[in-house]
Amino acid sequence: MVAMKRRLRQKVWWPQMDKQVEAYVKKCKNCTLVSTPHPPEPLCRTELPEKAWADLAIDFVGPLPTGHNLLVIVDYFSRFTEVIIMRQITANMTVKALHETFCRFGMPESIKTDNGPQFISSELHNFCKEFNIEHRKTTPYWPQANGEVERINRCIGKRLKISHETTGADWQWDLRSFVLMHNSTPHSTTGVAPSILMFGRKLKDKLPGLLMKNSSILEEIQDRDHVQKMKGAEYADKRRMAKLNDISQGDTVVTKRIQRENKLSTTFDPEEYIVITRRGSDVTLKSTETGKIIHRNVAQLKKLATGNNSDTKHNTESHTTSIQSNTQQSFPNEAETNQSVMEKANRNEQVSSDVSSTSNGSKLCARRESKHPSYLKDYKVNSLIN
Repeated sequence: MVAMKRRLRQKVWWPQMDKQVEAYVKKCKNCTLVSTPHPPEPLCRTELPEKAWADLAIDFVGPLPTGHNLLVIVDYFSRFTEVIIMRQITANMTVKALHETFCRFGMPESIKTDNGPQFISSELHNFCKEFNIEHRKTTPYWPQANGEVERINRCIGKRLKISHETTGADWQWDLRSFVLMHNSTPHSTTGVAPSILMFGRKLKDKLPGLLMKNSSILEEIQDRDHVQKMKGAEYADKRRMAKLNDISQGDTVVTKRIQRENKLSTTFDPEEYIVITRRGSDVTLKSTETGKIIHRNVAQLKKLATGNNSDTKHNTESHTTSIQSNTQQSFPNEAETNQSVMEKANRNEQVSSDVSSTSNGSKLCARRESKHPSYLKDYKVNSLIN
């Protein structure tokens, strides 16, 4: 857009040229497909549940070099973490692992997962329906939506990398030691060890400690959790330059490519979608070509301007015609010299600067008249048109 303005200013000019160029570029679909994605929206932090083991976040880590996978379960209230080592991660085996864990700690009220094949299977759907568990799925290709478990996954990955590089180390032993350490260490947000909020007691480990009487600290933890989350959200929003997106129901958008075929692939896919619903940053879309319904985060979308131009050749021709039309309107007589145009512009500016009075005696403010740039004074008018 900036380069187009610079190029036009060298040879032509007409009133409100910059605004018309900006409007033209915004309506160009091809320009939209290669444009920069929108910045992410401000973070929306999850409220602290009222009790332990009510809302859980679940995800898989792996595969590891040994062929194993890790099923990670995190409690949103206490941050208590359970890690299950699995050889097979089919839907049936996933349901069995969850059933074994839930029978030990109790059935939760809700679970949040991504859209992996194990989590969108009919087996897990029937399991949740049988035990009255609400299953919440995050937006596809947006792992930040399940940030609680993704954060602990990063810590687990670091510990496993250390174990992998240590000669003679047992990675399963190290993993269990890490989980014990995590559950017995005060969390940075709540300030309390996950085991205390989960069981009402601190787990015994290798470090000696004093026995302390349990006290009611729920209200204090809730306040601390809220304050720490707001501080983290403010810092993250500032670092990511987050701002609200104006995409709403009924808008026509294109989606960001998840995987590019080659270096010449556009940032956004040319297939157009209509916004059906929007819930926070989660947007439901329907394809205008196939009718397919998908879910995407609002940061992965780009809004198309009304009446966008998709034909590049047609755009160029219409743009050239628009330039010629505007040029002819600004310089209607080919025989008229640039000096006469300047004289007319000066007279118009002088007339507009005089303060006139209306019939009721009120005064009107002076308005600046548009005139072409002074650096065009050495150019012939007819040479600009040709």
